[in-house]
Amino acid sequence: MKRIDLHLLGPLVALIALVILGALLNSAFLAPANITTCWPGRPLSASSRSA
Repeated sequence: MKRIDLHLLGPLVALIALVILGALLNSAFLAPANITTCWPGRPLSASSRSA
């Protein structure tokens, strides 16, 4: 039986844990507006991304 390499799965497990924790702490964590980082009434455009 092969052993699971935790060096490969560790980051994936951590990412899943962070997504679950974020969803539990903030009900809007997985909302489309939060994922795309667009604010209501302010679309993401080339002019708004200038540094």
